[in-house]
Amino acid sequence: MARPILASIHVEALAHNLQVVARRLAHDVAGSPPRIWAVVKAYAYGHGLEAALAGFAAADGLALLDIHEAVRCRELGWQRPILLLEGFFKAADLAVMDQHRISTVIHSQAQLDMLAAHPGRSAIDGHVMLNSGMHRLGFQPFEYQAAFAQAQALQQQGILGEGGQNDAFCPG
Repeated sequence: MARPILASIHVEALAHNLQVVARRLAHDVAGSPPRIWAVVKAYAYGHGLEAALAGFAAADGLALLDIHEAVRCRELGWQRPILLLEGFFKAADLAVMDQHRISTVIHSQAQLDMLAAHPGRSAIDGHVMLNSGMHRLGFQPFEYQAAFAQAQALQQQGILGEGGQNDAFCPG
C-alpha cells in the first residue's frame, strides 16, 4: 500500500515569498539590491515548471540543471536569463544554448575546450565556477586563475559573452 503523499503548490505563495525576499533585500542592502534568481531544478522539485514560472514571474532569472528544462522554460515564454547550474556536458548542447539564449556555469577544462571549438552565431554567457569546498563542481583554487584567463580570451574572441560580470554567483 502506497503512502498517501500529496504536495500542493500555491503559485500565490511562491510569488509572495519572492516579494518578501525582494523587499528584505531592498531594505537591507545599500545601493541597488542584488538580482534574484529562482532555482527551479529537477522539474521545479517535482512541482512542475509551469507553476514555478507563474510563481517566480518577478524573478530576475532562473537557475536550472537540465538543458531540456531550460528550453521548456523558453517555450513557456520565459524571456529573462536562464543559467545552467551544472553547465553543459557535450558540444551539441552549445548550439541549443546559443539558439535559446541560455547561460552556463563553466566548471571544467573540457567545457572551456568545447567552447573554444564552438562556431556559434552569438556569444554564450558564462560564469567560471570556483570549487569552494564541496568538491562536486568547479575549478580548484590553484586552477581558477588559468581557467578565468581562458574564459577572458574566449570573451575577447566573441565566443563567451560577459555573463554577468557584475553578479556575484555562489552556487553553494
